[in-house]
Amino acid sequence: MDNNACVDIHEGDRVQAVSSSGAPMSQCAAQLWGGDLVMASDVGYWTAYTHAGSINLVHFTDAGPDQTIDGAGSADHAKLVHHGDAHMLLAWESGTAMSAKVLDGSTGATIGSEITIDVPDHNYQAFKAYQDGSVAYPGVGRGDSAIRVARVIPC
Repeated sequence: MDNNACVDIHEGDRVQAVSSSGAPMSQCAAQLWGGDLVMASDVGYWTAYTHAGSINLVHFTDAGPDQTIDGAGSADHAKLVHHGDAHMLLAWESGTAMSAKVLDGSTGATIGSEITIDVPDHNYQAFKAYQDGSVAYPGVGRGDSAIRVARVIPC
């Protein structure tokens, strides 16, 4: 994308793998959304990405990826944020609201049941983690000049 002689590369841009000769490899075409990076509660990091409508999680250390959780949810975009002392919150668009679930920060296992957050999702908005362990998300308000802040407090 040309933007005043600058090149814009956006999270979610289409990725096309090419062979060593530069020819497109159709079996490797994909559109990936991701970018949230959360420190694991033990060692390493977690990231969430989406591919073909499936939310996937990857844990990695300095040695590379060592755990993958496929199908953690269904959406084209996901949000991952540190939540509480040893957890993460994974959220995604679900109709006019968001769905979310709490995950173990070490194993990625789901804790409890899925919750609904009554704020519309936006692809370029993110949750913010706070020192008290809560997370907040700024969403569109009910009027032209209003915002709604959804806050998820750890138990």
